[in-house]
Amino acid sequence: MKHYYRFVDMKNGKMHSLFHKTNGTKELPLNQWIEADVKLVRDGSRKTSTEYTGGWHVFTEFEETKKFLLKRFANLKPKAIVKCKVKDIWKKEHSRNNILLVRHMLIEKIIWKYEG
Repeated sequence: MKHYYRFVDMKNGKMHSLFHKTNGTKELPLNQWIEADVKLVRDGSRKTSTEYTGGWHVFTEFEETKKFLLKRFANLKPKAIVKCKVKDIWKKEHSRNNILLVRHMLIEKIIWKYEG
């Protein structure tokens, strides 16, 4: 099975989703399959964003994930990149980047932490 990558927030040594909650929490478990709350979502306000079918955001390459993270976020200190397995994949609509969305994800390990 191919590996994918995503970035996460780190809080008190635990991984958290940056944006949307799933099952009432942003905390992400290690080595456990989790299912995204797949529904219509927006990145930003209703006036400036387009609705799309949301899921877990992932990238196919580590370097691409790191490049996007470093470019997109000013506050990197609590961030990390994780390696994961995924199921049920689709392309993020209206994205200018190579971002994929997935319904099921298993985070195997943290492979990079911001040390700045």
